[in-house]
Amino acid sequence: MRFSVLVLTLLCLVLTAVPSFGGKAAVSFDAAVNYPSGAFGGNSVVATSVLQDGGPWPDLVVATNAGVSVFLNDQSGDGGYIYSNTYPTGGSFSSSVAVVDLNGDGFPDIVVTNECLSGPPSCYGISVLMNDQLGDGGFLPAVNYDSGGLESGQVVVGVLTSTGNQDLIVASNCQLYTCVDGTVTELLGNGDGTFQAYSTLSDAKAPIALGVMRTGSGLLDLVTSAGVMLGNGDGTFQAPSESIVPGALSITLAQTTGSGNLDLLAAVPKGVSVQLGNGDGTIGSSTVYKTGPETDMNPLAIAVADFNGDNNPDLAVLDQCLDYGHIGCLQGSQIYVLPGNGNGTFQPAVGPFYLHGFQGTSVAEANTTQRQTPPGKPDLIGTAACAVNVSSCATNGVVAVLLNNFTVSTTTTLVPSAISWTLGTTPLVTFTATVSTLNGVSPVPDGSSVTFTDSVGPTTLCATTTVSQIATCTTGFTAPGTQAIVATYAGDIWHTSSHSNVVEEKVNKYVSATTVTATQTAPGAPVMLTATVTSGQPGGPQGSVYFNVNGKFDHSEPLVSGVATYTLTKPQQPTAGTLITVTAEYQGETPTAPSNGSTTYTVQ
Repeated sequence: MRFSVLVLTLLCLVLTAVPSFGGKAAVSFDAAVNYPSGAFGGNSVVATSVLQDGGPWPDLVVATNAGVSVFLNDQSGDGGYIYSNTYPTGGSFSSSVAVVDLNGDGFPDIVVTNECLSGPPSCYGISVLMNDQLGDGGFLPAVNYDSGGLESGQVVVGVLTSTGNQDLIVASNCQLYTCVDGTVTELLGNGDGTFQAYSTLSDAKAPIALGVMRTGSGLLDLVTSAGVMLGNGDGTFQAPSESIVPGALSITLAQTTGSGNLDLLAAVPKGVSVQLGNGDGTIGSSTVYKTGPETDMNPLAIAVADFNGDNNPDLAVLDQCLDYGHIGCLQGSQIYVLPGNGNGTFQPAVGPFYLHGFQGTSVAEANTTQRQTPPGKPDLIGTAACAVNVSSCATNGVVAVLLNNFTVSTTTTLVPSAISWTLGTTPLVTFTATVSTLNGVSPVPDGSSVTFTDSVGPTTLCATTTVSQIATCTTGFTAPGTQAIVATYAGDIWHTSSHSNVVEEKVNKYVSATTVTATQTAPGAPVMLTATVTSGQPGGPQGSVYFNVNGKFDHSEPLVSGVATYTLTKPQQPTAGTLITVTAEYQGETPTAPSNGSTTYTVQ
């Protein structure tokens, strides 16, 4: 059993790595920073804080051939790590590791499997290292448990009963680094960091995963290569149902759509299988995606996160070896990323991103830096068993940290619904800003901030957000003139900020209308001229009106509440029976346009 099923892969031609298998630079990472694992082998990694009550910057816990190594985040903000210690497990060849608070004291504890070639008391399949509660990331000596089989290769932890205690599901009789068709046992927790004797789950076959496959049920279900086993909430499971894609090397449960349901992701020979969950414990058919060029694809482990800021889950897939030969791993290990579309489908793989180690074993994701406020950008952490070719692997294993450096440039364009608008009229002007990304990669997410500014002033017209990369601002103006409008996308940790083109919006004065009347109270009485000016200006029009009678007698009168009056008396008043033409000219003002009106009247 002590061999990797992937070693059986046929010898492949060596392929020079290309930046992107799919042709789109949809994700990118800095070159790997490698740390010696602290012992021979680097067999799996968990990225989480090992300090009391956790923390924003994760530490690393690594299973090695000689126990469990702990790396503390150096808190420099650069994603650096400091080797702390390697803790013996009392077993041999630690394989799979989980970090969880087993006794409710707020300190994370460690559970690790051991690939024992002989059973207790010489070697135990499960080791538990309780936190020493000193707050510095240290652990007590291992307490060991019989896993019920040899070569224990995988452990998952979860609350399986109403007690609320953390329980263990363990896969044994495994191949090195994989656990195809291994036997499965269960160890129920006592709530104090200790566990009951194992019981065998005879229907289950490794690899294994735990998750709530019945959305909203609150019950953990067990997914194995034998099928989906619904949890009963008492530590027991129903018989397997729902076929899992054959040949799964590992199983990961994660949401890849907006449905809220867990989906099943399996590393299979030459690709990744995706089976969407229906939320009732059933799953859909398998769709297999290539994880890279044919000669690169030896997928082994999967991590799920949004690696490019488009709010869609992406898949990071560790390829165990770029190329195999009769002596083992001829080329190093690498990671490919399949950008997600948000609906359970994925784009072609991007990569490779190299670990600079041989015989890759696991991949995890976490924001390891203080460059962004958590959750920030998820980085990649990978492990490899060897720093050199596997045929002479007698050195430290590799822990590789690849910092996420993905940022996409944006361009903002601005278009108005009209280039000219008159004060006081409807409809108002709508400005539409479209925020585009280079090559359409990682579109800005809904809810991104866009501010519309009138640089004359300056004045903020609207502070709004995007929907499908578009933000709109519907507004009017309060003063005439040419306004210069700019839309500014604020940017985020994934996208650069950008300013739009300047849109010149001509704002016309309020439209006015002038009417004029001539009246007398009795024959021979003075003629009263009345001009009424209306406009949309708040408070009514201001200014003055010039009265003109038969082309002469120009006279200016101020508007009072929109009305101006002038009385004709001798010698201006014509004699009775004379037909006069009266014109009233409103001169206008800063916000209101001029206007005039006229009438004829026979003097009595």
